[in-house]
Amino acid sequence: MLRVNYQIEYGSIKVKSVGNEKKLYTVKFHPANCECGAFIYHYKDENGVKMAQLFTFLGDKQHISNIMKNSSDHTLLGDNVVSVRLNVYYKEARMIVEACAKSGYKVECYYKEPKQPKKK
Repeated sequence: MLRVNYQIEYGSIKVKSVGNEKKLYTVKFHPANCECGAFIYHYKDENGVKMAQLFTFLGDKQHISNIMKNSSDHTLLGDNVVSVRLNVYYKEARMIVEACAKSGYKVECYYKEPKQPKKK
C-alpha cells in the first residue's frame, strides 16, 4: 500500500488533458513510502468533496531509469507533461531533475526550506 504525506510538497507538474479538452491540470509531487515520491492529482468531485488520485509514483533511481527505458516515448512522466517545478531543497526532487530534462520537459527548479514549527 502506498502511503503519501500530503503535508509536504516537493513540487508539481502541469499536464495537458487528452482528447478534445484544452485544459491543464496541476499534479503535486509528495513524499511517499518509497525512496522518491508520488505524483498526486488533487481535485473536488461533483459534490465538492476533496479527492486525490495517484498519477504515478517513483520508487528509486533504478525505477526512474526503467520507466524511461521501457516507455514507448522514453519519457519519465509521459508526453502530456507541459512543465515541471521542483523544490531542490528536497533530495527526492533533485533525484528527478535530470530525468525530467532528458524527457524534454520545461523544468523550473527553486529552493525553499520548509517552515520550522515555532518553539513554545
